[in-house]
Amino acid sequence: MDSFVVTREATEFTFADDDPVWAGWNNGEGAARPEGGFVGSQEWRYLPNKISGLNPKFKHGLPFLVQTPAAYVAITESDLLDWSGMWLVQKAGAKNTLEVQLAPPLPVQPWPERRPGAEAPPPLAPAQNGLVVGNTPHNSPWRTFIIGRQPYDLIQSDLVLNLATPSQLADTSWVKPGMSSWVPGGPTLGTTTSPR
Repeated sequence: MDSFVVTREATEFTFADDDPVWAGWNNGEGAARPEGGFVGSQEWRYLPNKISGLNPKFKHGLPFLVQTPAAYVAITESDLLDWSGMWLVQKAGAKNTLEVQLAPPLPVQPWPERRPGAEAPPPLAPAQNGLVVGNTPHNSPWRTFIIGRQPYDLIQSDLVLNLATPSQLADTSWVKPGMSSWVPGGPTLGTTTSPR
């Protein structure tokens, strides 16, 4: 096999109980959006819920936090190189189970403005058919659990960093600290630093 196309991922996470969770979601827009609900800034409010209370129509971004009786478990991924991002949904008909859905490929052109009456997104290029298209050998991302007895244990973990491929940038001298601030829905008020 010289090449492959991934059309779905079969990974699932099943918990023993209907545990409390903290999860961001895709703004409740679901499949009505052209990108099928795979949208989010990862800046959602992570509101408490239960696994059974998750809306099965929503796709949940990472990290996804579960409070089991023994520990807090953060589900996330690392080393996401040349692969589709992982989202979680409540699996229909399965108790206390989350299933992975991979984000679809980006169109060959940017999405049109997200407003009523906007034109449909452009078709995908042939090479983008499927969720992941690659050549062998090829590594997939790590699916990770960061586990801690208390929530503050999670932020002390270097697991995601340690599993990631080291930076491939030979020259990082252009990276400078910057400032940015904005008003939701409004223009950018600050400045950011970008590569030259």
